[in-house]
Amino acid sequence: MAATGKSWPVPEALLLKFVAHHLWDPQQRETDPDHGMPADVDEKLRSQGFLKSVGPHAPSTVRRRLANWSTLPK
Repeated sequence: MAATGKSWPVPEALLLKFVAHHLWDPQQRETDPDHGMPADVDEKLRSQGFLKSVGPHAPSTVRRRLANWSTLPK
């Protein structure tokens, strides 16, 4: 979002979507292909160099990124 020039702070729904896309259960993905980050979003982020890890992120990584987001409006 920072690259697109969208305003900060971001809506709560976007933060929840970020968490859902980055903290997902690989076992649930096997039975529910819509669980976690959608394939088209994954591909776009990878092609732009924003997503490098395969699989869910560590909770500490997501927590750190959300903390960084909280500093953007300041």
